Amino acid sequence: MNLSKSYQELARASIGRILVMDGPARPVLDACDLREEDYRGEMFVDHAVDLQGNDDILCVTAPQVVKKAHRAYLEAGADIIRTNTVRANPIVQGKFRLENMAYDIALAGARIACESIAEYNDDILQCKTGKLGQTLERKYVAGVMGPAEDSADVGFRELVDAYSEVVRGLLDGNADILLLDSFRNLLNVKAALHAVFKVCSERQELVPVMVSGEIAEAGAGTLAGLTARALQHTVSSFPVFSIGLSAGENASDLHDLLKEIENAPVRMSVMVDVSLEGMKPHDSDSVKGRAKELWRYADSGLVNIVGGGKETTPESLKFMVKALKGSRPRRIPARRYNMLLSGLAPMTVAGAGNCICVGNVFNREESPEFAKIFGEGNLADAVALGHRQVTYGAEILDVNLDSYDTEPPQIQAFMGKMLDDKSLAKCPVMMDSRSWDLLIAGIECISGKGIARSISLSEGEEIFLTKAMEIRKRGFALVCFAEDEKGTADTFARETEIIERMYRLLVGKLNFLAEDIVFEPCVEHEGKPLDDAMNLLFKVCRYVKANLPYAHILGDVQKLGLHASGLEKARPGLTSVFLHHAKKAGLDFYIAKPEKIPAYEEIPYRMCCLLEDVVLSRVPDAKKKLAAALKAM
Repeated sequence: MNLSKSYQELARASIGRILVMDGPARPVLDACDLREEDYRGEMFVDHAVDLQGNDDILCVTAPQVVKKAHRAYLEAGADIIRTNTVRANPIVQGKFRLENMAYDIALAGARIACESIAEYNDDILQCKTGKLGQTLERKYVAGVMGPAEDSADVGFRELVDAYSEVVRGLLDGNADILLLDSFRNLLNVKAALHAVFKVCSERQELVPVMVSGEIAEAGAGTLAGLTARALQHTVSSFPVFSIGLSAGENASDLHDLLKEIENAPVRMSVMVDVSLEGMKPHDSDSVKGRAKELWRYADSGLVNIVGGGKETTPESLKFMVKALKGSRPRRIPARRYNMLLSGLAPMTVAGAGNCICVGNVFNREESPEFAKIFGEGNLADAVALGHRQVTYGAEILDVNLDSYDTEPPQIQAFMGKMLDDKSLAKCPVMMDSRSWDLLIAGIECISGKGIARSISLSEGEEIFLTKAMEIRKRGFALVCFAEDEKGTADTFARETEIIERMYRLLVGKLNFLAEDIVFEPCVEHEGKPLDDAMNLLFKVCRYVKANLPYAHILGDVQKLGLHASGLEKARPGLTSVFLHHAKKAGLDFYIAKPEKIPAYEEIPYRMCCLLEDVVLSRVPDAKKKLAAALKAM
């Protein structure tokens, strides 16, 4: 996919200065004193529903009014003009029985903005703007997509289809940028991004995509319960041009939130209001006092793009343009290659030595208690089982509802119940299934960024790459199981051959983020652990860390034979010894039922030797010796 001309031009323009985006059309529209007949125009004279308040339809019925708003902001000095299409999606327009007009509204909105810029430039060339010596400057049209209000009962795929219509309309109308504006629900954001990159893939051209999340209330410091870092982590799999925040008032709150994401390797934007009420134009102290609200962002090196908030008018935007003139834009930091995950809270997987616990109590295959309660349909009690996991240190929750009778609606019902529990919703989710339909159904319920487990080369390269791309479009990291067309790997040579092949395909052909790739070596055959399974896992870990930059490794404790019968009392100690050596080898994630485990240094020396004999397979009858020692105790 090639970068569009507008992408390249905008990237160059954002290097030298802070770009200014316009404010909302509403202040200008209010001054026009529009009535119901203005909203209806000639096209909807006999429409059954009142249209007053549906500002987006004015792009079709009263384009001159919308042009007036664009012209006012262009004369104020805006570099980027937003289309009047924030509510143009079929779901919102359905309230006015205009769901079939979504594409037409988006198309008209983009064309009107482009025409406004062309007319403004013509007036400059003909010296009709009243400003001597004014030169032409490149102006950009940002095609706006807003949140789908009241979309709780709308499925993810319906959201994608709705936003796809808007994206096509905006791009057909020659919008330079696609802006996701004023979003609070991150599932909406992911659906909109899915639609954007779906349409861009069809056109084989990537346009700049800006994401702006709206603060729920001034001073709250949250984004509908999510932190600013959770927003950054959630969109980290998508090639966005910029991320940012907006608020209607109390812009100072945004400064500290932007500081949380200052290391994001993309451009950053902020939408703020600067009130001119009470300002004395000829009093330098009064002017500086208002300008300092903007200088704070520029002087901290936090922004590349500044736009008007909900209360901004052309007059206040003109002040913003003057205040920011000469300010240096933020320097984009280098990418750190850390895996970024999120539930309600963000998680960063950085470097080796973490060994993060993935709790598996929500696994019907490995947790009989959960399987029984879930099978009875008692979702509340099933979800409650997860609290102990979080208490004992599970940082990621593995969800596997595979069974012969499981259907996607059951997955959706359980995920909805689980994510309503805030103590569990803060954790990222590892969605786990052998069924592709169930895996995707689960992923589409999750608003944050989780991990999909797993896909393999068993069906060939084409299907492997197709599945990986579908997972990436939904903003998830990926677990790849060591299996190919010949079957599962059973030796070190086969493990590394398959894993390296998958890595080259994902990074080379799909440009998949290397830090979002997790490999799961095969350590069992026909349900039984392979001989020396633990050492095989550690060898693969060392190989991946040395040869496949930034990729991660996952190990399943149950498959490694640590939970063998007769060794139940030793399980905490075995897990402790396993983790001690796993961290040294570079294991990043391990799946287990969380429990209290002793510190490695606190295990008595003789017992530690017996445990290590089992974990490292140092002697043939290590498990028997450990069982005998436990019996004697």
